[in-house]
Amino acid sequence: MLTKRIAVGLLIALVAGLLSVTLPNGISSDAAQASTATIKLGDFWFGAATNQAPVGQPEPNIATISGAATGEITLVFENVGQVEHEVMVLGLFPATTEAVIKSFDASGNEVSKIETVSSLREVELQPGMRAEVTLVLDESIIRSFQDDPNLELKFEIACQVGHGTGGDHYKAGMRGFITLKA
Repeated sequence: MLTKRIAVGLLIALVAGLLSVTLPNGISSDAAQASTATIKLGDFWFGAATNQAPVGQPEPNIATISGAATGEITLVFENVGQVEHEVMVLGLFPATTEAVIKSFDASGNEVSKIETVSSLREVELQPGMRAEVTLVLDESIIRSFQDDPNLELKFEIACQVGHGTGGDHYKAGMRGFITLKA
């Protein structure tokens, strides 16, 4: 009976120790989960109307995602505006090896799921829709964070609806940056 209690105690101690262990490259077991950022899309802005960046003004940081060194991040886009958007994250979308995009209607019902084995180009969102975009980062980005854990990588986020026309969302200020951290 005593040896059974000792064995159970040792097992509990072992499990507790494994949960708190630091993984190689400074990634803790808690950080091994996918990092997520939620970004609201309004009429001509990301995040909040104060983030609008008309041409000639500084572009704001829309989101900072920590834990990118794990190799997987999730961006949640919510179209809270009245117009359609085509979101691109320049430099980041092409630097992925896989993507899973789940789209949800205004009631929260999943309406589509797309899996790619190559980079993503853009995410289209009708008013009231939400998209969860899970990206597997290219090995070169992961290595960059392993080489320098203090590294911050910035990628431009932009809406390309009406590009080059009078209804150009980008020129109206729908652009900024997403920052990735290890």
